[in-house]
Amino acid sequence: MDGSSGTERGGAATTELLHALHGQSDACLRAVLDVLNGAVGDPVRSQFTVRALRAVGSLTARGSREQLLEASQESQDSLVLVTALRNLALADGELGNGAAPNVSLRETETMGRLANAEGGLRSAAELGELLGGMTRQGVDNRRKLGRLLAIDRGRRGYGYPAWQVWRGSVLPGLEQTLAVLRRMDPWTQLTFFVGVNPGLDGEKPLELLRRGETSLVLAAAALLADEE
Repeated sequence: MDGSSGTERGGAATTELLHALHGQSDACLRAVLDVLNGAVGDPVRSQFTVRALRAVGSLTARGSREQLLEASQESQDSLVLVTALRNLALADGELGNGAAPNVSLRETETMGRLANAEGGLRSAAELGELLGGMTRQGVDNRRKLGRLLAIDRGRRGYGYPAWQVWRGSVLPGLEQTLAVLRRMDPWTQLTFFVGVNPGLDGEKPLELLRRGETSLVLAAAALLADEE
């Protein structure tokens, strides 16, 4: 990227927001103007500032007054954002009902990456379609029996990782592995399948299951279960 063009784009975006906020008498908006003025001329700081403010604008629009009030009462500015993001993620069901109430921003991001890995989460009906037309009730029954992994997304219902379907059927070895990990919560199970495993030469258990190396995955799962 050309440095001068980056400066122009960043400066233009900052100027656009400056014009939008100009003339506002609220002290908070004047503080925002000060931040924007400090970023003008530096393409990196300008781009970061504009995108950060857009994110704050989105949080402000999506959050309820109660959520925003709770976040605003934090002792540090950085914690205001962490609390707002956490509250919205919990309210939207992105982390599920089982998420800890004091989950950090980094943990929120990690959980999001896990949920979106390898095709993301599907509804029971969508997973049923991937399984050749299995009914939603059939998928739900498998979840209740511990034969499919699902993440509780609160009001949005259960989300089923798409990678559990392999070539039109349930991934071979999945049910056996879930049986070994049955005492663990769904997030821990999800982390096991899609995370790199030092005991498997840094590979993901999911990759080994796709290759038919179920015994190695079961051994790694047993080691994890024994640690609990």
